[in-house]
Order: sequence, then structure tokens, then C-alpha cells
Amino acid sequence: MIEHKHWTRKSDEGIQGQNIAIVGYSHYRKEQDEADSSRFTHSVMRSYLSGDQKMGAKFFPPIQRYFGFEDRKAFWNRVHFFNFIPECFPSANKFASADIELKKRAQTRFKKILSIEKPDKVFVFSRKGWNQCPDTPEETQPLKSNPRDTWGTYDLGGHTILACGFRHPLYADFEGMHLAVQEFLKMQ
Repeated sequence: MIEHKHWTRKSDEGIQGQNIAIVGYSHYRKEQDEADSSRFTHSVMRSYLSGDQKMGAKFFPPIQRYFGFEDRKAFWNRVHFFNFIPECFPSANKFASADIELKKRAQTRFKKILSIEKPDKVFVFSRKGWNQCPDTPEETQPLKSNPRDTWGTYDLGGHTILACGFRHPLYADFEGMHLAVQEFLKMQ
């Protein structure tokens, strides 16, 4: 069973002094061209950071711009990144959803990564992923800038983490997402 290792930030600077984790839903791969491995996320990130124009073109650039960054390395080296699903879906099925067993594995891994990295905030850029994340102890609360973007908290080992679910950048209005991300970033 494959479990992708998460991308860890390379800079202690973080974003506005905060330790941030960015979460997508899943990787997908061309079965004949790419083998899945625990290093898949790292391979994708290295490719994107090296300037690959196709790699994650509809996911990575909009996110960094929501936070006010144009330079890919400047942003992605300041945040942790992982996908909620711990393994690849085949590209023919790239909009797949996790079955019950995979969802349980993903939830366990999600909490494990948060326990290790102790982010202040988690930005989940997938409503499908956010809906599958472990429940927060309280009912989720809507953001003022977009009530469909909801947030809650996790208390892991005495460390409180704020987490919020956003729309995937592929389907999102840039200005609305920028406002929502900035609102959540400023929350205490």
C-alpha cells in the first residue's frame, strides 16, 4: 500500500509568520508513463518548482497568487503540501472519489501529518476533500467573504489548528478566492 510523503516547507519564514499547510484532493498519473511511489508528491513539486509549465498548471499557480505570491519557489518552499488521498488515481479516473477504506486511510494520514507538522492553519483546496476530512469537534463556521467556505478546528496534542475548505482553483473565481483565503489567513 502506497502512502505519499508530504512536502515540507523549506523555509522557517512561513506565510505572514504562520505555519501553513495546503491540501489538495489527489494526484493522478498516466499508468503507462508514471509509477506511483511514496515520493510522488516530491517528484511533482520538484518538477513544478523547476519551471515545468504543465505540471499542476491549474492548481499550483492560482493558490500561490491567492496568498499574494507570483514566484513559485518563494511560496511553495514556505508551506507544507499534501493531497488528502495518499496514493494516485489513474488519469482515466482523475475525478474519482475515495471509497470507505481509502477515506479512512486518508483521514488517519491527514491527522498524522498535522500532528507532525503542527500547522497553524490548513487550507483544503477541494470541497470534496474538505467534506471527507475528519470532522471538527464543533460545527464548521462559514467565512464572511464566502459562506460556502467553512472552517473548524482540530486539537492535536494540545496544538489547535484552524482548517478551512475552499473550492478547487480549477472551478473558482480568482477574486472571490483571494478574498476568502486572505480572510482565513487573518483569522486568529
